[in-house]
Amino acid sequence: MYKSFRLLTVVILIMLLPNCEDLDSILNEDETTEVDVEAANTLVTEANEIVFDDLRGLTEEEISEDAYDTPGTEIKNKLDMSNSNQKYKEAVALDPTNPGANFGLAFMEVAMASQDELLVETLNDWANCFSTMFEDEEMGRKISLNSEFKLGVPQSGKLFFSFEVERVLNFLPIVTSPEYILHRNDNECPEISSIQDLLENVFLERFTNATSYLDNAVGKDFVFTITGKMMGDEDQDPITLDDTEIYLMKAFLHQASAIIYSIITYDINVPYYDLITGPEENYSWQWLAQDSDLLTIREGKESSLASAHTELNSMLDSVESAWNYLKSDTDVTHDIILLEDVTGAAVEFDQEVSEALEEARKVLNEEYTVTIDLEDCDGYYYYYGEEECVSNEIELIIDLKGFMTTPPENLKNIIPDYTIVDSICEYEEYDDYTGNYEVTNFGCPQLTFDATTCAEWKSDWDLTLGGLFPNMTVEKFFDEMTELDPEDCEELLEGGSDF
Repeated sequence: MYKSFRLLTVVILIMLLPNCEDLDSILNEDETTEVDVEAANTLVTEANEIVFDDLRGLTEEEISEDAYDTPGTEIKNKLDMSNSNQKYKEAVALDPTNPGANFGLAFMEVAMASQDELLVETLNDWANCFSTMFEDEEMGRKISLNSEFKLGVPQSGKLFFSFEVERVLNFLPIVTSPEYILHRNDNECPEISSIQDLLENVFLERFTNATSYLDNAVGKDFVFTITGKMMGDEDQDPITLDDTEIYLMKAFLHQASAIIYSIITYDINVPYYDLITGPEENYSWQWLAQDSDLLTIREGKESSLASAHTELNSMLDSVESAWNYLKSDTDVTHDIILLEDVTGAAVEFDQEVSEALEEARKVLNEEYTVTIDLEDCDGYYYYYGEEECVSNEIELIIDLKGFMTTPPENLKNIIPDYTIVDSICEYEEYDDYTGNYEVTNFGCPQLTFDATTCAEWKSDWDLTLGGLFPNMTVEKFFDEMTELDPEDCEELLEGGSDF
């Protein structure tokens, strides 16, 4: 057997040696040639022009009458950049390291979300829900965007001071309640989790891909030039985007990803469609029970908050890279963000970029001490309109890393053990026509705590909020911060609490 193997090896070598040039050609068939590079650059140039033609067309095109009823369909029809997206893909296929093609694909990853059927379906479903939910109200049609970005492009040196890591807490259900959407309509509305699914399955993956594409564009002296022709005015000076802006775009994507990871972590499926006009008297409120799914970590999302923590660190790394590049940049003729813009912003924010980054990393990765002032005011106003208040400063330790890497599985366990009882409540309303008060009965939940004494009830709280405030104590929270009166505590335990 061994001799046969040696003979076979010799035969193969004899067959290959006379054709070594052909063999070399086969082994290097994926090597990028100068022709490939030139062809890729041509495709990128064509794609860039198409992108800006499409964007200009969007600003000039009127919104259809059906846009508010079927916004997903409208977005899909109006924001279709498939042509330019295909050209960027062809360019990367020819030259995988082409920074212009990778930069273009990063933009396309986000823009092409408009063509995702899940986005179209979800937006249309919610528009259908809201169209009757607020049919008698004036609803704002504007979407609030970060004023420091336009079409994803950084606009100001203030951006270096706008990436606040603690902002992610605003998207946790222990801070922000979903109750703002608790309105009634007669149509069948989607579950709140459909928004979570949309963010995860459409945007999160695209943001991750876009970040990878931007990684392929930085560190190569690449400059993206927006010409006057692209902007529709050939006499207008060009605008250039270099590593400063690209790193800031990466930071924005990392921040957006962190927010999405935070939003998708916990179950927030409140049956809002049952609650508006007043549930029936026999309505079951057990979805509020302590062992229900509400406010528990969703299946498969056990590491989502840890991923958010990682994204926030990556965000700060990108901001630092942008700052380091900006300080060494010498070709700034047509740059959007200049060094003096950032130093000017530093005066406004009373903090240098390096100091802001250092403090942000401490907040994100260490136990961080903050001082809050719970002013005690006497309710008496002096003749010059100022109320007399006494400073009441309290030190708190925040452990953002601990909370995000080992989050509580059930946020309802933060409060003492309780039972939800399905009860009946009354609503009394005066009728101007009859001159009488009309009483309406409706189902309501009654919360009863298992604790029988105030001391027991206080000790049953997880006042650290799952480790977010590790030094919180009963005395600090109830005596110094909330100043809960013993009478109020006893009344709460004796009578229960109606929502």
